[in-house]
Amino acid sequence: MENLRSEGTGPTLTKQCRTCDEVKPLESFYKDKSALGRKTQCSVCQSEYKMKRRRANKEVQRHEHFKFKYGITLDQWNDMYADQLGRCKICTVVMPSKGRGVHTDHSHTHGEVRGILCGTCNTSLGGFRDNPNTLRAAAEYIETDVEKHYEVLPDVRSDSSSLCSRIIMSCKKLCSRVSRNHD
Repeated sequence: MENLRSEGTGPTLTKQCRTCDEVKPLESFYKDKSALGRKTQCSVCQSEYKMKRRRANKEVQRHEHFKFKYGITLDQWNDMYADQLGRCKICTVVMPSKGRGVHTDHSHTHGEVRGILCGTCNTSLGGFRDNPNTLRAAAEYIETDVEKHYEVLPDVRSDSSSLCSRIIMSCKKLCSRVSRNHD
């Protein structure tokens, strides 16, 4: 067995790393499907190698990420970004072309990419569970004048239970209007 040694009285097997040349316990090497069942580099050297490779191949990794996760190429993503003029497809805020704050939005049901969004819009869609009816109800809620939903409230110094019941009735009216409009 190449580079495998048993040292001392116990059955501890060791192996020499091909990168750092240190002799380490067999558990310090990741498992693989080779004849010996372990990688030729220790886990520390393997991690350092992968990190250097990732840094050197950022664009390749980005391409592989888009292909694997969204089924599109990096060129297709860049075209979509250019078509959107570097802006969020919902709120039109200017976004960087990569890094934090740029999200590729896709349908969780069908998988197709819908557009590129800022973090706020992406999080908001997720909060509404991508449900168009809920989004419409929220838009209607925001656009509707508050005075339509809440009658002029009595003086705060008056009976508080009456105030609470009026607020509850107003909320019930709002909810019934929203559900009728979107059913």
